Amino acid sequence: MKIQKVLAIIPPTKGTSFAGDSIPPLGIVRILNYVRKNFPEIEVELWDGTLMNLPIIIERIKTLEKGTLVAISAHTSYNYGNCLAILEQIPIDVEVVLGGIHLYESRLGKIATEKHNFHVIQGQGEFALPQYIEYLEGKRRISEVNNLMYLENGVFAKNKLRYFSQEQLSFPEYEEILNLEEYGRHYHKIFGESDLALVVMSPEGCLWKNKSGGCLFCDIGSAWRGHSSQFLPRWIMHHLERYGANKRITFWNYADEASGIGFKWWEEVAKNMKTFGLKPHEKFALKVYVKSGQGFFNNKIASALSRCGTEIIHLGVEGGDDTILSSWHKGCTIADHIKSIDAAKKHNFKIIISFAIGAPGTTMQSIINMRNLITSMKERGDIVAIAALPVAPMPGSLMWEMLKKKIRKKNPEKYADLFMIDNPDLEEIRQLWFNEMCPDFVKEFGSLPKAVQWIRDEATSMCKLSSTGIISRIE
Repeated sequence: MKIQKVLAIIPPTKGTSFAGDSIPPLGIVRILNYVRKNFPEIEVELWDGTLMNLPIIIERIKTLEKGTLVAISAHTSYNYGNCLAILEQIPIDVEVVLGGIHLYESRLGKIATEKHNFHVIQGQGEFALPQYIEYLEGKRRISEVNNLMYLENGVFAKNKLRYFSQEQLSFPEYEEILNLEEYGRHYHKIFGESDLALVVMSPEGCLWKNKSGGCLFCDIGSAWRGHSSQFLPRWIMHHLERYGANKRITFWNYADEASGIGFKWWEEVAKNMKTFGLKPHEKFALKVYVKSGQGFFNNKIASALSRCGTEIIHLGVEGGDDTILSSWHKGCTIADHIKSIDAAKKHNFKIIISFAIGAPGTTMQSIINMRNLITSMKERGDIVAIAALPVAPMPGSLMWEMLKKKIRKKNPEKYADLFMIDNPDLEEIRQLWFNEMCPDFVKEFGSLPKAVQWIRDEATSMCKLSSTGIISRIE
């Protein structure tokens, strides 16, 4: 079969966040760049669920013709159900492959492969998708497609998994794939400085995840990136030259903890920026995800981050007291968080804070403690956005495994209905988590529905306490 078009789809999620609304995708764009590089005759197109709703995608998907390869990204548990909804409407003679970090890290890819006979790319897809096209066109055996999971004669097969450092991959090129002007509705409203925000990779993925196994609710693996202190300056140079005309760009390190790489590394980044002639804070800024606690974000690292152009930090606070932080396995205390806010204030950083509601042992007092902490943090720093969410256990997280183990022993039938499928009911699982892990909290309200609704209302209310009042909450 000759492939004439590759259509990449990022299905919409069930919830929203200001970050999801604002930042153009990175991974899928670069994968399409590699398709274009290897097959210049193939048309490439991207449908991004941030900009397109599900009914529109489903209606358009029905019109696809033979010779089209649809590559769908399951980047979170939240959008996997929409992946399935889209797959049901794809014409039978259209080829399909799934990918996305969540399918691999949560092990849902194996279930999806065995249940639906999907072909799933695990890990990085920049080289894997062009190889998969060669397979479809009869130029390569399926066993030779790196990073692919599939069924062969009814048996689950998993090809060789290869990882590449960021410096082995080309810089992304957005032209003719998406319109950057369609993103960023909140830039000026929240931050006031930059005209455009783009994603940048952290050096080593989430360092807390690497060192300790991570927080209970985290559903993504360490996501190793692998690059030197020269990579970030070069990344910035490329994007400024290509997209920075008459624009100031904020580069977002969104979800990978970056402060723990250490002062020395960030000092080297600052020196390389100077060598390359970059002027932090003038044409660009950084937004960096940081963690409180020993060996992570502190005043010394904040000074280095500032010299590299950091103007915004995202601090995952998660709880309002030490008991809840310990329950979440955060590896820090409230005193550590206060030190982080003070360091951010000293260097004039704007601050995004986030809270995960529902740690084991949560009570109404736990929520009151969160509110009190927010008040204290607002007095000490410039809190421009607050993200608060009632947490649902995600496949691949420690929460998920804890609840699975408990329900398997307590109710085997419910266990099979909820956990042994590829599209679990996350809302039912969320409520089950609160019922099993926060029983005192549920008792305080007299019923589980009332308790969960109160938490939703509290989460929304907390988000409005930032200086911008913007709702930033993922369902």
